[in-house]
This record gives sequence, structure tokens and C-alpha cells, in this order.
Amino acid sequence: MAGNTVTPTASVKLLLNGLEKLEAGTGVGPVDAAVNAVKRALCGVADVRLEEYHVDAITGGTSALVEVWVTMALADRKITARGAGADIIMASVEAVLEGINRLMQLEEEKRLA
Repeated sequence: MAGNTVTPTASVKLLLNGLEKLEAGTGVGPVDAAVNAVKRALCGVADVRLEEYHVDAITGGTSALVEVWVTMALADRKITARGAGADIIMASVEAVLEGINRLMQLEEEKRLA
């Protein structure tokens, strides 16, 4: 057998409408797995799409700080959100969650208008 046989997995615990939701996901890498876990947690709540993903190293070395930019979409709206930190996975999830929260807030404002 050749190659890597490990399947990247991630679990997330989110608070959705006052209820705690625990989900897991798999992916081609740890960031993909974490984003898929977030999507599973949102299933039936919002059909949010990750359209662009960009990472920049802010500092150098193996303990570098990273900045993650994502473009998220919900229905006909798109927004850009950001996360930063020493852990690329957490910075990525932070950016995705910021984008989701902003999109859902915009949808709620639109619904109430």
C-alpha cells in the first residue's frame, strides 16, 4: 500500500439559535474537514457556500501567524470575512464563522425589512 491512508477529520460545537450543535466532518485536509463540519452543523439552517479561500503568513517560521480571508455566499449575497492566529485551522474556522454570522444577520435584516 502506498500513500497516506489517514482521512482528515474535525469536530465542531456551535451555538445555533440558542441550541448547542455538535458535528463532525472529513475532508482532503484539516481545514476542509473543519469547514465541512461547520456546514453539517448548519444543515437545514442556512445554505452558505465558501467561494474563495486565501491564506497569508503574517510572520515567518513554523509558529507563524496567519491571516485567512474567505468569500462566503448565501443566496444572492456575498461577503468577505477574515480570521487570524497562529493556528491555521482555527483562523480558517474563525473566518468562515464570521462570514456565516454576517450573512445570516443580513438575511434576517432583509426578512424584517
